[in-house]
Amino acid sequence: MTETVDPRKEKIRLVAQVENRHRQPDLCTIYEPHSDELRQMSSWITAKEGAFLDLESSR
Repeated sequence: MTETVDPRKEKIRLVAQVENRHRQPDLCTIYEPHSDELRQMSSWITAKEGAFLDLESSR
């Protein structure tokens, strides 16, 4: 069974966690905080420093 979600009708809350790493690019991981563990492990995304911006710099 496939589930279709219309983002205009459903609010999805996401958490962005930045990991500052010594001598390596920082990492930013975005995920749903209140989903079950299995869904959380399969629906996250991580980007290396340079692929994301600080929120204040884009306002």
